[in-house]
Amino acid sequence: MDTPEITEEQAEALLNWSYAIERVIRRSTALAIAMNVGRNTLALGQSSVSHKEYQRRCGVCRRTVDTAVKLLKKHRIIARVGTSEHGSAIYRANFQSSGANALV
Repeated sequence: MDTPEITEEQAEALLNWSYAIERVIRRSTALAIAMNVGRNTLALGQSSVSHKEYQRRCGVCRRTVDTAVKLLKKHRIIARVGTSEHGSAIYRANFQSSGANALV
């Protein structure tokens, strides 16, 4: 799967968002997932990477991915916005609401 292209301004916003997230989220799997969802949200409007793909990318078990996603949703860093035709969850990064602003 190719990484979507983002502008320099979007990259800076993503970097600032990641710094804010790191203050609250101390788990590497959750940070990796948040960054992927954030990048895909900026480039594509949403992210539909499967939990199985996150397992492969992060080298962790399904339970670790599920725990990381629950943590990100609890802190409103990402939100589930639907399901793809293949059954994968569709997430969107929350740059505006309490996910980013409450962390800064």
